[in-house]
Amino acid sequence: MREQERLEPCFCGSGRPRTECCGFRGNRVLDFTDIKLGREIKEIRKDLYEFLLYDLKVLEEGFAESVFSEYMDYQELVSDHEYLELFLDWLAFGFKMEKGKTPFSRFLEEKKSSIRPGLYQELLRWKKSFLSAHRVKDILPGRGIILEDIFSRDTNWLSLSHPSEVLEVGDVMIARLLAAGNWNVTFLDPLVFPDLVEEPLFQDISGMRERMVGWGYSYKSWAEFLRHQEEIILTILCACFAESQREEGNGGELDWAIGLEIREFLNQPRSDLGYNSPRELSLSKERRGTLDLFFSRVERGDYDWQRINFSEFSEEIKTLLGASKASEQDLTWEEEKYFAEACLLARRMARCHFPKDIETALFFWEAYSFHKKPGLRKQGSWAAAIDYLISHFIGYGETQKDVARAYGVSPGSVANKQELLAEFLAEEYKKVSFSSGFKPEGGGFSDILLLFGQSFQPPFK
Repeated sequence: MREQERLEPCFCGSGRPRTECCGFRGNRVLDFTDIKLGREIKEIRKDLYEFLLYDLKVLEEGFAESVFSEYMDYQELVSDHEYLELFLDWLAFGFKMEKGKTPFSRFLEEKKSSIRPGLYQELLRWKKSFLSAHRVKDILPGRGIILEDIFSRDTNWLSLSHPSEVLEVGDVMIARLLAAGNWNVTFLDPLVFPDLVEEPLFQDISGMRERMVGWGYSYKSWAEFLRHQEEIILTILCACFAESQREEGNGGELDWAIGLEIREFLNQPRSDLGYNSPRELSLSKERRGTLDLFFSRVERGDYDWQRINFSEFSEEIKTLLGASKASEQDLTWEEEKYFAEACLLARRMARCHFPKDIETALFFWEAYSFHKKPGLRKQGSWAAAIDYLISHFIGYGETQKDVARAYGVSPGSVANKQELLAEFLAEEYKKVSFSSGFKPEGGGFSDILLLFGQSFQPPFK
């Protein structure tokens, strides 16, 4: 833990001595590596998130009064994690309720008596936070990233222990920076865009500020402007969202259809693979070398089938055929019978599924058996139901009778259990729609939720 000298410039970048800035009234200015502060901030973020979701009426009222409602309906918002998190961020700090209080103000009032004074003073600074666009200047492995506000050019440090692998220097991050010692955090995951958006975003918002000054408004700084005009950034982002939806046009059906075409191609035996299909090779550890050769040919663009250039989908193909990250032995099973069912599931799914599908099924069974602790009167009944459900979501034409025959169980048993599994998925899908910022690390179970959300089955019953 590092304590600043009395007259040392404040870490927040204001240029003022720490006693006249973040360290006022004798408070020590702590590095965010301080374990206690980091743990407290993490808990506060989770508590605030749960506080927001406690009152669904506030969520709906906030949505109706926000710019989001002009571009999408409530269900569209719920199904899009990135924009849902942006909405919840605005709701917490920007939605004015009775007497002009925000949900965060009300949350802080309720928390005041139960948190230490130093942490309370830190959280008071969150009231002055605002949404802005930041350029990623540097990525510090294991610690966080250095950001530069594209409007004010202020530099800030964002604590981010595990930056996304796709995050690059130069990317533009839409985020509300919340004070956390000498660092900042975000409430939920920020939106990240490629550097190409920086110039048009800067021009659009700068032009709006100039127009508002011409209309008689006066702003001393970019921070003051953005703090009072958050809806400008939100409107621009929502407009981009609406435009991307129009470009898709077909509601994602094309992507789903191409996915089936890719799977069909990967099931075709090929002479250059010893008359094995790529899927068959992927299930054999001994023939991984041949599969690696196939990957290199895909990337080179050697394969063109059904008017699809598979080099454009090389990463998707590698994901489908890649060696499973988790096998039944790697996961946690509370009872031996659940492990035995997992082994049967993995073995029987190999008849027509890809390694990624099998991995998804195992994560699903691990989650379901842990939460629901189902009984097992006949081995194979739950495995068959999971197999059928995943086949159904992907778009395979197997019937319940086909799957039941493969597992040696009755079609009625498959039907009954797949209905219970679908109900569980609906419950979890609804939770994750409002909690993607705090879902457990690992993410294996999220794959089945993604399939569920993309399927033609209604997500909520």
